[in-house]
Amino acid sequence: MDEKKMVHMVNNIALFYEPYTVEEAVAGISTHVNRFWERRFKTQLLEYVRVGGPGLHPLVVAALAPDPDDDEPVPDGPGPDPEAL
Repeated sequence: MDEKKMVHMVNNIALFYEPYTVEEAVAGISTHVNRFWERRFKTQLLEYVRVGGPGLHPLVVAALAPDPDDDEPVPDGPGPDPEAL
């Protein structure tokens, strides 16, 4: 997927969740990406987040940042502690 389009799409998901609490937003974004994005797009997005993810909404980064204790390429949970925002 084109990176610009990918960033736009995932940022729109984050904008939907902005009115929610940070915890709900992080969980919602993670759940949405894991349920509805094809594996190759999730992998591409997670790699983009891993290298710094320029242009990503902070909630996206919080929801999808890799957990240093996890060897899974695609997170199954809400991601890191949302207090890090």
